[in-house]
Amino acid sequence: MMVVAIVRDASGPARCQPPWAPRRSARCIAATRKTPTMYRFWRRNWRNSWCHGLAFSPDGKRMYLSDSHPNVQKVWAFDYDTDSGTPHNRRLFVDMNDHPGRPDGAAVDSHGCYWICAIDAGLVLRFTTQGKLDRALPVPVKKPTMCAFGGPRLDTLFVTSIRPQGIDLTYQPLAGGVFALNPGVQGLPETKARA
Repeated sequence: MMVVAIVRDASGPARCQPPWAPRRSARCIAATRKTPTMYRFWRRNWRNSWCHGLAFSPDGKRMYLSDSHPNVQKVWAFDYDTDSGTPHNRRLFVDMNDHPGRPDGAAVDSHGCYWICAIDAGLVLRFTTQGKLDRALPVPVKKPTMCAFGGPRLDTLFVTSIRPQGIDLTYQPLAGGVFALNPGVQGLPETKARA
């Protein structure tokens, strides 16, 4: 049932979304320890769930998680307790049904804005801390999947994409590629976790 693993130590949350993980999530099982701990999320009473878009605010006190299932298409915000490593107070951050594409992988910039790949729309969308769309960057493929800031100054937004089996490459010859965008903002360094 694992979807998202959050490894926590004294320096804050670090995240990983293993490719082998089933697509279920939402409640955190956690021991409140100061030692590195791995947590599991799972969903109960939610019929459809394809969770992606895990990201944290610059201070680590807000956690984001998206659900890209066609019947859901929402981004949730949680308060995140940095001492215990537990999310709580889930609330709707963005209803992606009001925007093009379905939510997929995400990152947060140094201003605290949430960038998310809009799969099926060929866009990377930026939402303010209030959940308002303020920027949309096109990519030359229909299915961008994950974005992450990188480069020496963390000012390049790298975007991965998928190449579905049987796709006609006539209109999307770059499907499956990785793209480097210059969004005009810097990202956040990833929190390091001890093994």
